[in-house]
Amino acid sequence: MLTKRSAVGYFLLAIVTCGLSFIYWAYSLDVELKNTLDNDNNPTLDMILVFVTCGLYLYYLLYRHAQQISLIQEMNGFRVKDDSVVILLLAIIGLGVVSQIILIDSVNKLVDDFDNHAQIDPLG
Repeated sequence: MLTKRSAVGYFLLAIVTCGLSFIYWAYSLDVELKNTLDNDNNPTLDMILVFVTCGLYLYYLLYRHAQQISLIQEMNGFRVKDDSVVILLLAIIGLGVVSQIILIDSVNKLVDDFDNHAQIDPLG
């Protein structure tokens, strides 16, 4: 299942670790999306590709994560908000931290949607 995270906490951690916390965050989100969607994501291979491509693979990873969040929204009947192109463009122009904060916000809203749905229909 997806985990809520603090966008402010992430931002501060990104500053303190000079952005290295992104690697752990991307890996964790990849694992959660793999478990939620039961798909063929390979988080370990994704991180290897990040290092082999000197970080260029991160652009694709951000885009894919946004696409998968939208897919989860659609599969569960929630309002779909696809930010994948915006996230990719922000990352390309050097605002990767903003992209990550948008993704964190999307995941947090999705977790809230799941929580609200469970409270409304506990048997569904």
